[in-house]
Amino acid sequence: MRRVAALLLWLSVGAVRSAAPTDTPHGRERLDILAEGLVAPSMDREIHPLVVMGRLSAATLTALRCGDAVSSQGLLQKLASGAISLTPAVADEPVTLLVVSPDSIFSAPWRVVTLQRDRSRFILDVEQWEQRRPVGPERDPRPRSVSVLSLGQLSEGAYDLRVEWCVMTAPAASSLPLYEWRNLKAASVHCDVEAGGGLESIAPSSGGAAALDEADFKVLSLPDADVDIQYQEPQSAYRTLRGKATSPPGLRLGSFDLETWAEKSPGLLRYPGDLPILETPSEREPLFAVILGPPLADDEWMSLRSVEWDGTRCSLRVEIWQQSCNTPDRRSTRPLLVVPIARAATNTLPSRVDVLWSVLCAAEPGDAYSLSEEFPGDSMESAQSSVVLDSGAEDLGPKNER
Repeated sequence: MRRVAALLLWLSVGAVRSAAPTDTPHGRERLDILAEGLVAPSMDREIHPLVVMGRLSAATLTALRCGDAVSSQGLLQKLASGAISLTPAVADEPVTLLVVSPDSIFSAPWRVVTLQRDRSRFILDVEQWEQRRPVGPERDPRPRSVSVLSLGQLSEGAYDLRVEWCVMTAPAASSLPLYEWRNLKAASVHCDVEAGGGLESIAPSSGGAAALDEADFKVLSLPDADVDIQYQEPQSAYRTLRGKATSPPGLRLGSFDLETWAEKSPGLLRYPGDLPILETPSEREPLFAVILGPPLADDEWMSLRSVEWDGTRCSLRVEIWQQSCNTPDRRSTRPLLVVPIARAATNTLPSRVDVLWSVLCAAEPGDAYSLSEEFPGDSMESAQSSVVLDSGAEDLGPKNER
């Protein structure tokens, strides 16, 4: 399963879309992640801030967005170690968020998951998936997760950033790689975006950018939630299918060779026959959910928000990101998500898998996204697609077509 997880992490990189948001009233912002990865901080530098809001030089931004993996990793290393720091934000120039995982966790996945905006207030949600791994000697460098996000250009004025940090932990007695809420922390920082007017500094200064340290975060009461719900770490591979597939939006379940399929289908899928051909899973084979979305335009997409378990029942929350300015004739692609489904140590299958659809809609490119009550596609009759796994193997395989 580790090999599958590593491959899915590599596949997901190509799903990141780039579009700088403009000044918008309220709603969900798309995550414009310039670069992210794991780095080992330099031993001669001590990292304090977890979140910094400010400005990077144009050269650094271009290198992060357009550079290759090696150059991006080098820049992330410099940002994490403090060799490159953010300067105060300036109006009408890109504003950047630098998010670094705390030193108090060891190799635990730390992810930026959502960004919301209400006029001058931003809310950033991050999740820490706490794994039970032995911690090495204190002298060993601990890998840190680093993410660099663009907020686009902001107008002159006062802004507030609130970061909510959710910690998930795996119960020791669980036979599945599932997690539960452990605690929720939050911190806020004020950021003044000042008027521009000067040439951009070549050498970034070391002070002035709005920052949050680990000590700034305070533990909050956990939100009311079903105590029986557990969470699987959300991992997925994203592909785009071009053409007129007649299959309605929905879910198929089964087993296939993910690595071989990924090598043959690295990006755009041109024929419905390029979809994974699923087989009934044996006891030792991984189980995958293949989710085919509705027709979308090139600037629209679909993403996996969460994987939730209630006993042996698994629910996949999927978000569809649309723009209402797009007409049906522009929607000529179909999004595809491949999601691994956890199996217990006894190799038993889940009793049921559901897909719960949410549609987020923006009026124009760059606008914030709000939840829509309409579900795209004439064939999508409800907000849920389900497959019951105890009804026979014939229900598991998709009917591929060319």
